[in-house]
Amino acid sequence: MKPTAEDLLGYLLGALEADEHRRVDRAVSEYPEVQFELARLRERIAPLARLEEVESLSGASGSDFPAGLARRACEFVARESRQLPSVLDRDESGIVAVEPRPSESLVRGSANESRVAVMTPVSGEFSDRRSWQFQDFIVVSAVVMLAAGILAPAILASRNQMRLAACQDNLRRVGMALFNYAEAHDNRFVPIARTGPLNVAGAYAPVLKAGGFIEEDRVFYCGSAVQNGLYEVQETPSLAVLEEAFRENNQQLAELQSHMGGSYGYSLGHYEQDQYVGPMNLGRSFRVMMADAPSPSLANRNSANHDGQGLNILFEDGSVRHSASASIGFGKESIFLNRNGLVAAGADVHDSVIGASNVSAWLSPHFYQN
Repeated sequence: MKPTAEDLLGYLLGALEADEHRRVDRAVSEYPEVQFELARLRERIAPLARLEEVESLSGASGSDFPAGLARRACEFVARESRQLPSVLDRDESGIVAVEPRPSESLVRGSANESRVAVMTPVSGEFSDRRSWQFQDFIVVSAVVMLAAGILAPAILASRNQMRLAACQDNLRRVGMALFNYAEAHDNRFVPIARTGPLNVAGAYAPVLKAGGFIEEDRVFYCGSAVQNGLYEVQETPSLAVLEEAFRENNQQLAELQSHMGGSYGYSLGHYEQDQYVGPMNLGRSFRVMMADAPSPSLANRNSANHDGQGLNILFEDGSVRHSASASIGFGKESIFLNRNGLVAAGADVHDSVIGASNVSAWLSPHFYQN
């Protein structure tokens, strides 16, 4: 059985299964008319291989494309289409005469002779019926590739912005819950206990949920991190479950603590004259309260929540801002390490440190002595 036009196209594009590829290989070696059709089809789709001429015009990323790119791409397609070999009309016998290009390996005669390749009625039907489709295929493919080059970066950037905004919205909701909690607790945010199941940064989530300040577990998660598979939205453990795990099973407690804070990190507080002070609401615009959780595998422990392209930060005054790096402020200090380079509470009131869900704030005071 001779291959169809679709078979030959798939053969040239490397899109066939192994057995189909071998079948077309045999047909090409056995039937001269199939060889001719393959050569003609290869020449018709040749402009696709030269679309790098168009792609090279769009070296800039995102939407920063050179003026006139679309016009030049269309001119490119039109120019290549005009160079396609012409197909003559079918005669009364049903045989089609095709005028191949000089580069055809199957043409016969001298350079000055009119060269006509004769095809069988079956092969002629193949050419006559399909020829316009291949030109359309070239044009449509070029347009699709051009559109992908222009639109894909813009669509991706728009999608990333939407995820970034959704993440910021969640942080604002958690921030509002923390402010409401502070109003009811002497202007102090959720504390990190010295002992027990709430002695880690993730304590804020079960406390806020138990108090009715937040009801939906997904609020504790950055949508981008969930989309990327870094986190899976899980039910925030209740205080009773945490207490039971603390009494009965340390391994279960460690697992609960590792995810109970969601995909965000929380303030570890700071030390004042060797005395630990938990997170407080002083309304400072520079004091970091929460952020996308750190990733130990990235430089400066930057968060991986947004593909390593920065992180969202919640400040003490309730504002949420995006930062390209975890190193912020005049000193460009990482918000995930204290002034002494430790993953622990800040060395003083000006030292903001954010810890992941299972990180404890408690270290011996001598770590903070100058």
